[in-house]
Amino acid sequence: MEKRQIYDDGELYDIQNSFDRDDIDFYKQIVRKYGDPVLELACGTGVLTIPIAKEGNSITGLDLSKEMLRQGIKKAEGIKNIEFVNENMTDFNLGKKFKTIFLGFNSVCHLFSYFEITNMLTCVKNHLESNGVFVLDCFIPSAKYLCRDENTHYPVIDERGLKITETNKYDSIEQINHIKWFYEYEGEKWIEDLDMRIFYPQEIQNYIKINGMKIIEMYGDHDFGEFSDKNRFQIYVCKK
Repeated sequence: MEKRQIYDDGELYDIQNSFDRDDIDFYKQIVRKYGDPVLELACGTGVLTIPIAKEGNSITGLDLSKEMLRQGIKKAEGIKNIEFVNENMTDFNLGKKFKTIFLGFNSVCHLFSYFEITNMLTCVKNHLESNGVFVLDCFIPSAKYLCRDENTHYPVIDERGLKITETNKYDSIEQINHIKWFYEYEGEKWIEDLDMRIFYPQEIQNYIKINGMKIIEMYGDHDFGEFSDKNRFQIYVCKK
């Protein structure tokens, strides 16, 4: 079966990621509380960036993938208070500061090493206003999910003519979950690899603290729910 690169098709990405996006309203509320200008790291096609801009906020979306940004720019046509930049979230200098910076939708899981996450947090601090906030948002790892049978295909999406199943194999030494997505769409079939670094709550919290930031709020879901092992997410609101 043909192999394709993840994040090479912005339109398909939007179809795939248009379901159950309760994080959109969450980040709108975060920006209302803490203000703009806003910087979104790993913004992709602007799934979060564009709704925030439509509320009148000045926002910059930063992403490493030119294809994702191309789709975001296309969708944001006519919106004047939005800017997309093609940069790496571990090494950027935009020459300005922001009141709100966020890294959502599990994107921190693309940072595999201590150096990558430290460099990202250093860039965040350099771009954050003195009273600004940084929000980091990812899932809480599930042992049941990570230890699944690596030869079994599990359903991911079956909507709008797009069907995706997945397998996964967890490397417990490197803390990387090696995922394969099997696509069926418009008569074609292909595979995409998605490797995700697994971060446990104490680990993320320690990264934040040793890099000169403090956590002022913690949530367990995008309804501002309690941070607990009963919820799916670890969401941190941080200041310098």
